[in-house]
Amino acid sequence: MDYDLAAALSANGVLARGNPLINELSIGLDSPLVPPLPKDIDGPLARGLGKHGRFEGDVSMTRQDAAIGDNVNFQPDLFAELLALVDEFGDDSPVTGPRSVVNLRVMQESKYRRFLSCQKENKQLDYNVGRVQLSYGEAAFTLEFMANGTDGILTVPTLTSFFRDQKFPDNWHRRPTVATFNIVGETSFNVYSPYPVGPGANNADGVYVPNGDDVLDVCILYNNLVAVKLPAVLLNTTGLLRENIDFLLGQMHNLFPSCPTAYPAGPANV
Repeated sequence: MDYDLAAALSANGVLARGNPLINELSIGLDSPLVPPLPKDIDGPLARGLGKHGRFEGDVSMTRQDAAIGDNVNFQPDLFAELLALVDEFGDDSPVTGPRSVVNLRVMQESKYRRFLSCQKENKQLDYNVGRVQLSYGEAAFTLEFMANGTDGILTVPTLTSFFRDQKFPDNWHRRPTVATFNIVGETSFNVYSPYPVGPGANNADGVYVPNGDDVLDVCILYNNLVAVKLPAVLLNTTGLLRENIDFLLGQMHNLFPSCPTAYPAGPANV
């Protein structure tokens, strides 16, 4: 992963669910190692990356939507659905056997079917433009970063080690070239394009209503991640905390240099 992409993702995580005063972030839920911001301006807990809403959201590959189930822990039944698609659409491998390679088609089918399932089951589905991009981005990350760098192939054993066992597979190597925002974005689009779903949300009757946002406009994505998702109270700070916040906001903007600078304007304590 190149510096700008890694820096922007890290900055987004710390600003959204961490503590930018000490630059710490729990990659799970709330942790005693990551205290809330001074005077609890964003609530009494830092909450952590796993908290639904700002970073995590609906239509995950192996987590349920927060409104209908466990959105934090790995769900074996959803992973089994993903593996069933590998068995149907995956490629063959001389090492791991027939239908054991996770390819683009598998991710295309998986993401669209997860959307259909969530749209039907979750009456509170929120699939805003930021969540759409991150949702398909997680599929792109899986394909681009989890494939073994020795051959560029993502097998079921490798996927299982990462997703279910949460550890690096044996004899696994990272990719030999740096993956940029453009590379991840292109793969994300390739996953998205066969079954394009416009950003939107379910209404009170459970009907999905697109909101008209252009999912391909990176400036709309950037504005969603910063102005919509980050709390406005971050700007009501001074001293080292404000210096750190400004630095992290700058790291996010570096990933979207052609876009007008956005500033946090979202609600606190959510």
